Amino acid sequence: METNGTGWCWGFDTYGQISGFSPGIYKQVSAQDRNSCGIKDDGTLACWGDDTKLQVTNVPTGTFKQVEAGSFYACGIRTTGALACWGEDDAANGFIVTNTPASGTFTQLSTAAKHACAIKTDGTAQCWGLDEGADTAAPAGTLTQISAGRFHNCAIKTDGGVECNGTNTFLQVTDAPSTGTYSQVVAGLDNSCAVRTDGGVQCWGSTGSPESTPAADNFATRGVDAGGDFTCGVKTVGTLACWGDNSAGAVGSPPSVRFTQFNAGGGHACGVTTASTVGCWGANGNGQATPPAGTFTQISNASSFGCGVHTNGTLECWGAAPSPPSTGTYTQVSTGGGTGCAIRGDGVIVCWGDNSHGLVT
Repeated sequence: METNGTGWCWGFDTYGQISGFSPGIYKQVSAQDRNSCGIKDDGTLACWGDDTKLQVTNVPTGTFKQVEAGSFYACGIRTTGALACWGEDDAANGFIVTNTPASGTFTQLSTAAKHACAIKTDGTAQCWGLDEGADTAAPAGTLTQISAGRFHNCAIKTDGGVECNGTNTFLQVTDAPSTGTYSQVVAGLDNSCAVRTDGGVQCWGSTGSPESTPAADNFATRGVDAGGDFTCGVKTVGTLACWGDNSAGAVGSPPSVRFTQFNAGGGHACGVTTASTVGCWGANGNGQATPPAGTFTQISNASSFGCGVHTNGTLECWGAAPSPPSTGTYTQVSTGGGTGCAIRGDGVIVCWGDNSHGLVT
């Protein structure tokens, strides 16, 4: 959403998830692969996209404070704190609409493909839907935030600890951190990551994936970013630490200089140094790890190219990159696939490159 609350959509439109969107002012939106929902400025809901299970036409009335789209269904928290779900409601989806908690008031909600979890106002959690490995038995204790994964859930407790439950095939439950304090957790398919209160990140699960094992360093709040099979983080001293697959040299060879911002691509990464120059490392088959000279304020990497905003606001790309706009000044750039998009100085979004999926126009 724009800073004024205006919502926009772009990308695949197979199910009307783009063309069905009504531009306007939104407080919050949630997108799934086939359909999306948003809370409009007046608190009412709007949903668009695939309507196979009436997840678009059966949207409840009333006002809401959170909405989350699931797979063929959606759920929301009303402004009264009550829950509502609509859409798919058969046995294969755990009768997720019928089994929606009918009593209690809730503060936060998270949806997965076939189950959902929500935190009550007393801090306890309740999950419902299809039980595929004890994932509808909510994490225990009093909680401040919850995230529903594919077959497991993780939550932040009121004391800052992490609590997980559900399927443990990839140790996504038992390998959850037992010490430290955390502010946010995200449950994925078979792994999870949590942000420590000191800005560090810890990941667990997916035992065959080295990107789930962060380097043992103290990371700054400037964050971490994941590439194809590797992850890097800015340490508190400003230098980088990387972990995961090193087949392209993305892990073992980050520059030893200090960075203010960095971004990981498919097999390479680039960052803006404290001197405002760009340093890159890793795979370089298309020149994506050979950045141009000059000073930059921000960069973004795709698999085979990168783009950056010069300190004078102009754009420049390198590697197997589509040509960016040659005029205008910009404040931010983002790249992905064969496409780049940037925010112009007047706030207008400009995109260029591959338009095979409607990403540019």
